[in-house]
Amino acid sequence: MSAWIVYLVLILSSVKVFFIVIAFSGIVVFLCFWFHQWLDDNGYEWVCKKPVQRCLAFFVCLFFIACLIPSTKQACLIYVIPKIANNEQVQKIPDKLLELGNKYLDEQLKDLDKK
Repeated sequence: MSAWIVYLVLILSSVKVFFIVIAFSGIVVFLCFWFHQWLDDNGYEWVCKKPVQRCLAFFVCLFFIACLIPSTKQACLIYVIPKIANNEQVQKIPDKLLELGNKYLDEQLKDLDKK
């Protein structure tokens, strides 16, 4: 894994927070424009209606994208778990470990029979 990928994985949480802050800021700006137009009693037509609606759609999409960005821990798990699961050394349990486990279980069974 290159240093660049490691860096990107480590800053994922910061990127997610940044996207969420930008999205909420955009939604707040939209609401300010909307309330200003709604409270305007002079009958002026809302000239910038389409651009503001497009910006709202952009910020809502940005918010949903931010929700889909995994955290740093999740990204590490996504990358590491398949590597471990597909490793041949992990798949094969050493014979010594099996023998040790069997001896331990036999000792525990003997202790239970004595009691």
